[in-house]
Amino acid sequence: MIIVIGAGITGLNAALTCQRTGREVLLLEASDRVGGRIKTDLISGYQLDHGFQVINPAYPEVKRLNLQLQLQTMEAGVKVATADKNFIVADPFRNPRNIISTLRAPIGSFKSKRALISFLFQKQRTGISNFEVELNSHGINGPLYEKVIRPFMRGVLLGELDLVDAQVGRELLKFFAKGTPGIPLKGAQTLPDLMAKQIDKLNLNESVASVNGKVVTTDQRTYTAEKIIVAIDGANAANLIPEVTPPRFNLSTTWYFATADKVVADKFLMVDGEGRGPIVNLIALDQICASFAPANMQLLSITTLIPCDENEVKSHLRLLIGKLPQDLQLIKEYHIPRSLPAFIPNYSRPNFQQISGELFIAGDYLCGPSQNGALMSGRLAAEAAIS
Repeated sequence: MIIVIGAGITGLNAALTCQRTGREVLLLEASDRVGGRIKTDLISGYQLDHGFQVINPAYPEVKRLNLQLQLQTMEAGVKVATADKNFIVADPFRNPRNIISTLRAPIGSFKSKRALISFLFQKQRTGISNFEVELNSHGINGPLYEKVIRPFMRGVLLGELDLVDAQVGRELLKFFAKGTPGIPLKGAQTLPDLMAKQIDKLNLNESVASVNGKVVTTDQRTYTAEKIIVAIDGANAANLIPEVTPPRFNLSTTWYFATADKVVADKFLMVDGEGRGPIVNLIALDQICASFAPANMQLLSITTLIPCDENEVKSHLRLLIGKLPQDLQLIKEYHIPRSLPAFIPNYSRPNFQQISGELFIAGDYLCGPSQNGALMSGRLAAEAAIS
C-alpha cells in the first residue's frame, strides 16, 4: 500500500497518479475537507474563495486532469488605473475588440511592446538570477514595465519581481500569455473536490503524528506502507520530516466588498499603474459570473500584500474607481500568511524530494508557486515512488 499524507491538490494528484497504475493507495487528511489552501465559502449568497484563486487552463497539469471545471473566464488583459485616466492593455489575439485601446495605451513605444512579445518566445538568458533584471535585459522597461508588467506580476507572484527567480517568473508570465484564467462556477474548491471524487480510499479528520521508516502513526492507528508521499504544507512537512527545509512564504489578504452600485462594469483585472496604495489588484466577480453574488449586487475582490486596515483599502479603492458607494460593505477579509511559497533568485527547484527508498516529499514549494507547480510535484513524486 502507498500512503499519501495531505489532501491538497499536490496530495490528490499524487494519490490519483499511483491509483491509476492499479496500486492500492490510502490518502490521509488531518482536516475535515480536501483542498488545502484552496477553499470556497458561501456567505449570505456571496461565493468567496480564500484568496483570489483563478485557474489557468493553459497549465499543462490542469490539462492532464481533464476536469469539467465550468470555468467562468476573465478578460484576456488588464485594466491599468492612473491619476490621469484608466486604460486597457489586452491580448490582441484573444481580445481583438480592445486592440485600439491597447495600441493607444500610454505604456511606452512600439519597440517596448515588441520586446514583450519577443520575450515570450525567447529562452532565458544565462547569468540572470532575478525576474526584474531578466525583463529589463530584454527591453521590457519604462512605462510598460512600471505600469503594467510589474503591478500585474506582483499580484501573480505575491511579491516584488526583483525578489523572484527569473525562470519562475518567466514561466508564469508565459502561462498567462497563453491562457485566459477563470474561476469555476462553484468556486476554486471545485478543483480539489472533483479530484477527490476519484480517490478510492480517503480518510479525513485523521492527523499523522509521525513517520518512521515505513510506519505511519496517526491519531487513530498505525499503518505500514510500501511507499509514503508527504504532500502537506512545507512548514508542516518540515515539522514532520527533519530532512525537509521549511520554505519561505509570501502572504496576502483578500478583501470582499459588496455594493448595489455597479461601480465596475467589466471582467478585467485592475491594477494601479502608479502604486498609490496597498491594493495589488481588483476585480468585479459578479461581472465574471452573476451567481457569484446575490441578484443585483456587485462583489469586488481586492488583494493586498502589506499590512493595512479597511480604511486604507477604501482610500486606495477611491483612487481606482472614483467616489465610493455609500452602501459599500466589507463582506469578508481573508488573511493568508502562507499564500504562496517564495521562490527567491537562484532558488533550487528539485520538483520533489526523495528522502529514502520509501519516503518522498511533494509540494508547490519544491516545484513552482502555482497550481501547476503543486500538481506537477505530486505527479512526479508519485511516478518516482511507483517506478
